[in-house]
Amino acid sequence: GAVHRDSHGRRQAFGPASAGGGVAQWMDPGRGLWQETAFDIHGADWAGSQQEMFEIWVRKDAAAAAADADPTVQVLHGEAEGVPPAGGERAAVPTVRGRHGGTASETVVLLGEHGGASSGVDQAAAGTDAVVLHVTLTGARGGAGAPCWTHTVLPAHTSCLLYVRTGAVTTLPDAKKIEAHQTAFLSRDGAELSVSLAPGCTSADFIFCGGAPTLAPYVQAGSVVVADAFEHGKFRAEWKSGMWGRPWDFDLDDAAWREHCAVNPPRGREKKKKKRNRSLNGGLDS
Repeated sequence: GAVHRDSHGRRQAFGPASAGGGVAQWMDPGRGLWQETAFDIHGADWAGSQQEMFEIWVRKDAAAAAADADPTVQVLHGEAEGVPPAGGERAAVPTVRGRHGGTASETVVLLGEHGGASSGVDQAAAGTDAVVLHVTLTGARGGAGAPCWTHTVLPAHTSCLLYVRTGAVTTLPDAKKIEAHQTAFLSRDGAELSVSLAPGCTSADFIFCGGAPTLAPYVQAGSVVVADAFEHGKFRAEWKSGMWGRPWDFDLDDAAWREHCAVNPPRGREKKKKKRNRSLNGGLDS
């Protein structure tokens, strides 16, 4: 599993065998925060295990990006863990099951919609209609040429990719083979993606991502992606001023980290509250 800590004093453990449960984490940094996410080397599932972590970035639309919102960090829980209450730091993600011929499929809808099921992530607030799916296929050996998994692609989603974690699959009808640890960038033709197990393969595990392409210009510096050089300068001024809190030594234990966060809280929220109070006292209505 993995452990997340951030400058708002929020600690979350997630992953198949972590103390917090959950299959993934959704994070929207809002006006900004410091955060770390690392493997839980002290967890019971660490010794002798093989673990992977995927970080998928989703760009927000202009309105959501301009909003001065609080950060949102949620652990996404699968249906086997029960449905968490709406809102807060947890959200539910459904699993869509299907069978085509002798092959069974399970699709975890991490973001967006698939097969009539929707992720519990509030995408309107996040400002995106992107789709992220985790798919497993098991059953008869591939090679028959019939699809064993399909997904209807939204018209605006002309930027799609498929990454195979284990096994191998072929896309139909062009019969292009995608092997383990390969990423395929899909063409813009057609409205439905069809996938089958590759010849001789009895199982596969892959991730599908779909969304509208980023057409607006942007500037990237390390882990920061902003609209332009002006926004990047604003970003640097904010983190240097301590508006998001202060970074910490990643070796700090939880007690020392919590003390650090208490001494160095984010200042953005405090400023926003003070500004709102002045407006109310002045009789303004926004």
